[in-house]
Amino acid sequence: MAKKNMLIAILIISIITLPLSACSLWGINIPGRFIESDEDVANAKMDKVLAAIKNKDKDSLKLLFSKKAVAESKNLEASVAKLFEFFKGKYISYNDWGGPGVEDTSSGWKRIDSTYDVKTSKGKYRFAIRTMANDPGNEDNIGIYSLYIIKMEDDPYKDYAYWGDGEWTPGINFNKQGPKRD
Repeated sequence: MAKKNMLIAILIISIITLPLSACSLWGINIPGRFIESDEDVANAKMDKVLAAIKNKDKDSLKLLFSKKAVAESKNLEASVAKLFEFFKGKYISYNDWGGPGVEDTSSGWKRIDSTYDVKTSKGKYRFAIRTMANDPGNEDNIGIYSLYIIKMEDDPYKDYAYWGDGEWTPGINFNKQGPKRD
């Protein structure tokens, strides 16, 4: 009788756990469907930047920046117009250098630094973006704080990820170079 109860218990446990483990057997990550990775967040932001550039949509691009960045940048309006002139060709693809650098705290504050090489029909560009992904203490901080762009041919450190000048100046920054960084 004990063996029969044990067999029933094993059968019930198997029936309950099979649907939960079956998802991972076929490569489906159910929890991951509900929680975005830092890389997904950074790449989604980059996709929005590229869409705004493609459409020359000043308002959409400015809305990606945090209120703090807009207030602290020297002239975001002029920088947006300059970006549309600077970036030439139709977007083809980008390389995200394997994911972003993330700094977060137990209070929920999270900053994401990401770097991209972007290929267009007329050239290659490098971007570095600092985004405040979460700041429970100040919603005005959420969004892009700093965006750097340089033509690939103007960057002497092509074999390394591009991080601008490392100063993370608010707004859009052009042709800034800093020390070589992996």
